[in-house]
Amino acid sequence: MTHLFNFSKDYFQSIKNGEKNFILTKRDRPYKTGDEIVIQEEDGEFGLTSDELRYKISLIENGEGLKTNYCIIAIHPLN
Repeated sequence: MTHLFNFSKDYFQSIKNGEKNFILTKRDRPYKTGDEIVIQEEDGEFGLTSDELRYKISLIENGEGLKTNYCIIAIHPLN
């Protein structure tokens, strides 16, 4: 399954540069290890840019310390 995310330019760049390898998100979809994540860059002024990244979910954490219905998704590039 493929999941689509739109992130601000700063957040997008931190993932693209390898500074961030996880996503904290609401658990509102049936995420599974091995699923694909498509991340699109959002420009606050003009909407979505043409830049996108493709990652794979390597781990899902949804236990202690997180609000109900939230999870942390560890991601790795598909390349």
